Amino acid sequence: MSDPRIISLIASATEIVCALGAEKWLVGISHECDYPESVLSRSRCTSSSISSEQPSGEIDAQVRSTMESGQSLYRVDVKRIKSLEPTVIFTQVQCEVCAVSPRDLEGIGIETWAIRPQIVPLNTSSFRDLYNDILRVARPLRIEGRAFELCDKFRDRIKVLQDRTNKFPKRKVACLEWLDPLMISGNWMPELVQYVGGRAVLADENGRSRTITIEELQASDPDVIVCMPCGFSLDRTIQDIELLANDQRWNQLRAVQAGRAYAVDGNTYFNRPGPRLVDSAELMAQLLHPSVFDFPNFDSAYKPIAPPITSTPN
Repeated sequence: MSDPRIISLIASATEIVCALGAEKWLVGISHECDYPESVLSRSRCTSSSISSEQPSGEIDAQVRSTMESGQSLYRVDVKRIKSLEPTVIFTQVQCEVCAVSPRDLEGIGIETWAIRPQIVPLNTSSFRDLYNDILRVARPLRIEGRAFELCDKFRDRIKVLQDRTNKFPKRKVACLEWLDPLMISGNWMPELVQYVGGRAVLADENGRSRTITIEELQASDPDVIVCMPCGFSLDRTIQDIELLANDQRWNQLRAVQAGRAYAVDGNTYFNRPGPRLVDSAELMAQLLHPSVFDFPNFDSAYKPIAPPITSTPN
């Protein structure tokens, strides 16, 4: 039986493939796949119709307009995909804004190809879904045993965090997925915060990310604020903090005043529903409990947002 030929059209699936030791079968990736570095030589099979270099407000407006028109945010290089002769293509159905979905593959004639690939959509909205998706990736590759071992290791690491924080006071945490407009994180983030002794404020009851107002953020009075704009590096996140720095309502937030507001590398941590969600939980534990946790390798992952400078009377 010949080896699988994998195309991953979602960054989290690429990371799962590599964590399972199947990188040698990876022949194509999406434009967003950037980890581990060893995958960067693979053929890119997608591109985005929206530039991430624009201001955040413009990106949001363009995304909303494109989605309302029924158009896709992504371009799929059908010719390249076909030339790579994949036996399995990983995509996702969790969020059409975040990455290529099966809808983007409709009408490209896969059913007529000499080698008809299996389309495997992932759908992570929780840690349980993550473990299921790891198995979903492993199954067509016939490496289910590796998936079970990997999931057990992840559960063990999460349990360590739970055991060390379960008696701590539950700090209120605001996880901001976008800064213009303000958006609160949904999906796996409230669960992740809970695992490390926190409580996610303003979370949508249906588990989705949602737009909020600065007044709602004020009313929730979070102990900790973590700014994690989707797909943004730490430097870009810090750049976007300037959107809030001149707003007195932001500066008056207790978490900001106390120096417990953070900019993080959301593109590496928190945003992607892959193996590094467990790393993200450890990073969140360190942000919430800095006197208890000091994990290595997080120095370049976050930066405290400086409290506003207040003038003192003479």
